[in-house]
Amino acid sequence: MPTIFSITQSKDQGIVRRILANLYRGKPKLTRQSFQRGEIRYLTYEKRKKSVPWERISQMAGEDRGCLICNREITVPDCFGLRRFEPNRFGGCMACNALFSVLITAKIPPGALRIALYDPCARYMDTAKALMPYCSQLRVLTEDLIQYRKAAEEIMERCGGVLLLSNRPRDIQDSHVLLSPGRWTIPVSGMDKSILFAGVAPGAPFQGIAFWEYHVPLPEEYRQYCPISLENFTYLAALYELCHIEPLERLIPDGCICGREVYSLIRLASLLQKAVK
Repeated sequence: MPTIFSITQSKDQGIVRRILANLYRGKPKLTRQSFQRGEIRYLTYEKRKKSVPWERISQMAGEDRGCLICNREITVPDCFGLRRFEPNRFGGCMACNALFSVLITAKIPPGALRIALYDPCARYMDTAKALMPYCSQLRVLTEDLIQYRKAAEEIMERCGGVLLLSNRPRDIQDSHVLLSPGRWTIPVSGMDKSILFAGVAPGAPFQGIAFWEYHVPLPEEYRQYCPISLENFTYLAALYELCHIEPLERLIPDGCICGREVYSLIRLASLLQKAVK
């Protein structure tokens, strides 16, 4: 049962409400909300002073203390067993969906587009198959060459095009666009004009434009259960990864975030078209 934690600021109240509120000062509140797919717990603390009772919050969170869902602006201390929920698999789904949407919009001839897939453990061979129609040569950077070679002939026969396998980063350095559903961990030079779609924050520098956060519209059926203070992406990732709501993996982001700037998919399609020319 996932637990969403939020901090609210106390508001000016009348004298009677202020007296009543003071009786519960410093006491986090725990509520539950059932929905079609299960139940969510909401742990809320109304902040009246600088300190936050993290020990009490840890106690109330119970088994969820090590996976507390909250806004990125909340600094969760590394004590009392508390850990923030960090999206993992959902980010990879959104990276793939965003890239495919951009490719469909851009309508670039396959022979002109250089696409690279970073898949060190050979977990995304189905994604490689899906990318083949958009490029005449798909470059795959992987450490598991044996596993990919087994599937390469089948992929090329069924999808057409050529699958270029390599474990050398320099072999993908002139790619127009890269997909890394997991974590990007390879520093590669000569990619200042490339676009990276990653599932989580890169673990190595990337010279071009890198995306690993995505703006995803909330489906109506889940909108009412999402606190205003919580980002859509974090909330949906929690539903997907912790509540196992698999249909959410098919959602398509309407924007990709780089720093504080949001790039629409149409804008990214335009940037990709310019990079190819």
